[in-house]
Order: sequence, then structure tokens, then C-alpha cells
Amino acid sequence: MKALLHLLFLAVLTGLASGTEPVIRDPRTNDLKIAVIGSSTVWGSGLLDEKSMAGVLDDCLRDRWSKTIYPEDMQFSQKPVTVRNRKFFRGDAAKITGKGAWAEFDFSGDQLVITQAIARTRAYGEITVFADGKVLGKFDNRNNTLGQEEKTFSGNGKATIFPLGRAFTYGHRVTVNGQSVKVKLYDLNYVSGPVYKKFPGYDAVIVRGHDGKKVVHHLYFFTPPRGKIHVSYSYGETIAYTACTVGGSAEDENKLESTYGVGNVPHDLANPTQFSSGLDFRSSNARAVKVFRFPHAAKRRIRLEITGGNDPYLMLDFVTDRNHQLMNAGIGGFTALRFLTDKNHRTVEDVLKVFVPDAAYIILGGNDDWSEMERLTSHDQTGLTEKQVRELRSMFYSKIEEQPDGTFTATRKTGIIKKITATSLTSEHLTGTAAKPGHYLRIGNYYGDNLSTAVRRIKTVDSQKGIITWQEPLDPAAMVGIDQITDLQGAEFTIRTLAGYKNNIRGMIDRLRKANPDMRIILLNTYTPNYFMRGVWAYAEALEDVASEYKGVLQADASPAVHKWIPTQFAGARRIVKILSTGAAEYELPYKRHWQGFQVFVNGKDVYGKDARVESGWFYPPQFVRGKWLTGRTGNLVQQNMKLVFTRNIPPAGTEIKVVFARNVWSSDYAHPSPEGCRIIGEVGFDALNQVMGVRK
Repeated sequence: MKALLHLLFLAVLTGLASGTEPVIRDPRTNDLKIAVIGSSTVWGSGLLDEKSMAGVLDDCLRDRWSKTIYPEDMQFSQKPVTVRNRKFFRGDAAKITGKGAWAEFDFSGDQLVITQAIARTRAYGEITVFADGKVLGKFDNRNNTLGQEEKTFSGNGKATIFPLGRAFTYGHRVTVNGQSVKVKLYDLNYVSGPVYKKFPGYDAVIVRGHDGKKVVHHLYFFTPPRGKIHVSYSYGETIAYTACTVGGSAEDENKLESTYGVGNVPHDLANPTQFSSGLDFRSSNARAVKVFRFPHAAKRRIRLEITGGNDPYLMLDFVTDRNHQLMNAGIGGFTALRFLTDKNHRTVEDVLKVFVPDAAYIILGGNDDWSEMERLTSHDQTGLTEKQVRELRSMFYSKIEEQPDGTFTATRKTGIIKKITATSLTSEHLTGTAAKPGHYLRIGNYYGDNLSTAVRRIKTVDSQKGIITWQEPLDPAAMVGIDQITDLQGAEFTIRTLAGYKNNIRGMIDRLRKANPDMRIILLNTYTPNYFMRGVWAYAEALEDVASEYKGVLQADASPAVHKWIPTQFAGARRIVKILSTGAAEYELPYKRHWQGFQVFVNGKDVYGKDARVESGWFYPPQFVRGKWLTGRTGNLVQQNMKLVFTRNIPPAGTEIKVVFARNVWSSDYAHPSPEGCRIIGEVGFDALNQVMGVRK
């Protein structure tokens, strides 16, 4: 018997060492916890609403993994009042009042999950739940978070900020040396610059920030006070679908304060940083949920009836059969390294304190890229004038030096292709390269359209002959601007490693899996960026490589879905530019910024990507600071007009040219998703979640 147990023990150890496949729990029959971990692209509006990828995912959890019933599908004994609050699911809930008021609906499932909202009031209702006329159970909506408090501080004429010790305060009355101070709850969105200018006539604001242990309200003076400071206030929380530290104002509990706050307060209370920091995570609120289980699944008629209470009411958000919980753990500006090292309670371990997920997304790269600027090939451009230097896209350069003759030499972080096939290229700029198999290669000249380039994982390197190869053949049909592979001769290429980023992602996975070895993890790339502004390329490939090292970790990429969506946006286009050809090869267009999605019609035929391209994209020019030219992300943005360029078959003079812009884009800045972008990314993310959880559509 002991020998058998020993063999079983060894089998378990062997399975763990070899990466045993994590256990799958079917989300249609089990309640799951899901975390979305990332930066500003996940943050959205700082809640769980549809202004973020997490909000789109939330819709999928309620409508595709659950049987969810909303107030508009229920019958009521009285016309319900619609109460709007961004912390409610989809922003509103239905309120009924008075003893005897009820809501009814047909329901099928093995458990009834009721999500309610509890107002910031001492009124409450006692609600009885009936199933087919029989009492199933009861619940109430008492709010036990309410109270009043006072604080006294001593101002030294230097400190501007004073912690109140708790969030959800309102109705503040402040005096300094007995004189009243005019104060307001901070309610702005993302801002930069002096905050006091945004609050004329006020002496202070109440703003959220860390006190070293948790997020609390702080009294923030615009001018450092001296003397006795007295603060009195009420406190209390509207308990809603979204759990977070964002509260309501004194005048209207449903009008929320800012989801942003003062960052890194514990380090220096006298000199807090910007008011536009993301402070903590947001998640489904267990306190708003009541669960009633049935012995078996069946269709039942449910009634929720107010049967008692004090000035009773019921606010219904929705009911469903699955109690899935979602966390939006997005913090603006964050990187994978920051999730491993943050000092203000926003690490991977702090995610796990909210709840330990069954599945987690890691959606990072846009900010990590600033630590991944190295490229493994370069070439020099010589004889440049100062005017030419000031027009360079500085993200593509590593060095600019003035020469004795007054011209400039700029080192561009690319090489030039001498010879190319579908799976290899030769270049003198690869001689002696540090590139290795497994590094990442970008091929093609970039003018604003990401499809003019292709990314490949390097298979072999011959640094003496200057040759590299890759596995997946290039497809000319998939690249804008070429008809055949040889068209890429003379074009650019560049190489990177993303080694630091990959190590940090591994660290996040390992620490998440320490809490739950069965956790399913999705590494999701959301970027289809403007390379003049952000060098976020090869991240999908890097995440794919990391995912291959683990069981139950999946890589997903939203870029192909973005490119597939773009052609659907030409119907009903609002921006159409008509040009009468002068026989020239270039024409300035009346729009700035960056765009991906063009058609260029000549004689009724779309020649975009064949005979013509549109050059677009904001960029940073090099900056001359203290006797040195700086490259990378420096100085002010240049916002040039877009340019239509014909590379061949230039239309004869008098020919009408029509340039059509896609109606919508996935992101207004090609970093943070628009509503359309959130929907695209959310759908890709949900498909990946189904895949990693083994759910068949």
C-alpha cells in the first residue's frame, strides 16, 4: 500500500513538473471570476462600463455565458423609475417603492442571481422572493455604510493635502482658524496642468488618493494653510454593481466624483503628483448580489415583492442564472514591471486580494515599449541639412550628429534590404549583427499604414554573410504597396528582442499561477498603432512565444480583426476629397492626424496600395537641447497635413482623383480604443476566453 501511495505521489510531482493541463470549469454551469489586467487601454472610464474592453467583455458574460433578464423584460406592479448611475450595469436600474410593489418574470436555471442597487439612505425594503407562488427566500437593502465624522489637522504653511481616512465622504464643511473654506468634490476627467485653475472661487477640493494602506479622500488645498483645520462630513456608499472607491456628491449620490485621483500620495504628502492617476481596481460587487439556488434547473415564474421595511424600495439592476464576477484591473501608464513592483497597492498580489481569478487577461505593451527602444540594426543617412533633420520622425532614429562641413549624419534604427525572398533577406547592415534566432523582424517601409509592413520571427542568422531567414513566407497580397516580393528590395527592415518585456510577463504569469495553478491566462495584444508615435510591433509574436511555454496560457491578437473591420467603414463615408490632377505625383490633403483606412479612386478604380499611398501620422521631430540632438519621444508633436503620393501610373493632368476616408477608426490616437475599438477588442478577447476555457460556440 505504501509503495502504491509513493508511486501516486511521484506521478503527481511528475505531472506538476511537466506542466499539467489546468482544470477547466465550464462557465455555463459554473460561476467564474475573471480579471482584466492592463494599462489605460483597459482603464476606459475607470469603471466597468462599455467605454472599455472590460465593459464589452462584461456584456458577453451576461448575455452569452448567462441567461440574463433586464428590467425592460420584466412586469411591474407600478411603472418603475429609471435611476441612472455609471456604477450600475449598463448605467441604469429600475426602482419601485412601497409595500406590496413587485416585479415578475419567467426564469429558467438552477440558481437565481439578483443584482440590486442600494441607495445612500436609511430607508430600506424587505423583499420576499417567490418561485411559482412559493416563498424561495428573503433579502433586504439596508445600507450599513452611513455615518458622520469630524477631523482636525494642524496646517504648517507647507503641506497642502490632509487624509480623511476613508472614501465615500460628502457634504464637507471646512474651516481654517474658524473661517469657512469653500470646498468641492473633485469631479474632472483626465487633466494636466494646475488644477486650481479648473476650480475658480474654491479654496480646496476633496480628492481620492492613497494614504499608504488604502484609497481614501484627501482635503487638498490650493494654497498651503497655516493653523487649525477642522473638517466635518457625512460618509456612505451607494452599493451598486461596480465595486470601487468612487463615490457620489452631496447633492446627487448618482453624480460620481472623478474616477481619477492624486497619485503616489504616501511618498510626499506635501508634494503630491498629478490629479489624473488611476488609483485602484474595479470589480463586480458581491454586496449587491443575492443568490438563491434551486434543486434542479426548470422554468419558473419569479416574483420579487416588497413585503416590509422603512419607506421601502427596491432597485433592480438585472437577474441572471450565473454569478460571474469581473475585475477591471487597468491602471493608466502601467507596465508589466509596474505590476510586479508598484508600491501603491496595484501589483499582481493586489489583484489577487480583490479575488483570485479563474481566468485572467494580461493586456500590456504600449507603455512597456518605452523600455524596449533598442534595435539590432542601423544605417546612417548623411549630408542632411538642419531643415531636413527637424522634419525627421525621431522615433526611427538613435543618434544625430553635426559634421565639420555643417551637414548632419542621422543614424536610423533600420537596415536596407539588398536581396529578399519569401523567407529570407540579405543586407550589408546585418554583417556582425547581434540578432539571434527568436528575435523579431519588421520588413517594409512605413508611411502610416501598418499593412505596408510585416513582422516575422527570425529562424536563422548568418552574421558573416548578412543573411537572416524566417519560417512563415511573406505574402505580397497581404502587404500594401507591393505586387511581388522583389518590390521590397531597397526597403527597410529592423530587428528587436523584447527580452525585458517577455521576462516581466512571465513574472506576472508565475505570480498569478502561484495563487491558482489552474488559472487560465490570455495574453492579448490590442495595438494597431501609429509607428511614428509608438513602436508597438512584434508584441503579438512575443506574447505567442511566452504563451507557448505554459499550459493553459493563450495568446490573442486584435490587429487582424481591426484590419478586417476597416473595409466595412467605407460605406457612408463622410470624408471624401476630390482632386483634379495636375500631373504631379504628390497632393496635400486637408486633414491632419493619423488614419488607417483609405481608398484612392482614379477613373473609378481603387489604386490605393498599388499606385498610390497616403502618408499620415503625427510624429515627434528631433529636438536640439543643451547642445545635443535628442531623438525618441521628445518635444512637441508635429501635426502635418496628410499627403497623397503616387508611386507609379501618375494620373494625367485633368484626371479626377477621389480619396475616401474610412468612416470610423479603432482609436482616435491609435493607442486608446474608441467605442468601435472596444467592441472589436472585446469580441477578440471573448473568443479567446471561450477557447482557453474549452467552450464551443
